[in-house]
Amino acid sequence: MESHPNFLEYWPILLAILNGLSFWIVWALRHFVREELNKAQRSFDERIAHIERAVASRPEQEDFVRLSERMTEIHGSVERLVGQMEANSRQLNLLIEYHLGRVRGE
Repeated sequence: MESHPNFLEYWPILLAILNGLSFWIVWALRHFVREELNKAQRSFDERIAHIERAVASRPEQEDFVRLSERMTEIHGSVERLVGQMEANSRQLNLLIEYHLGRVRGE
C-alpha cells in the first residue's frame, strides 16, 4: 500500500476550492470594473454638463438677427450725425469767412 494519499480521493474538495477561488476572482474583477465604470461615467457626465452649459450660453440665430438690426439702426444714426457735422462745419466756415472779411475791411 501507498503511504501518500491518492489525488483522486480529494478531487471534489480541490474542485470546490478552485471554484471558490474562481468565483472570488470574478467577483473582485466585477467590483473593480464597476468602480472604474462609475468613475468614467461621472467624468463623462461632468464633461457633458460642461458642454451643455457652454452650448446654452452661446448666441442663437435670433440674437444675431437682433444684433444686425441694431447695427443697422446705429449705422443710420451715424450717417445722420455725419450729415449734421458737415452742415455745422459749412456754417462755421461761412461765419469764419464773414468775420475775417469784416476784420480785413472787405
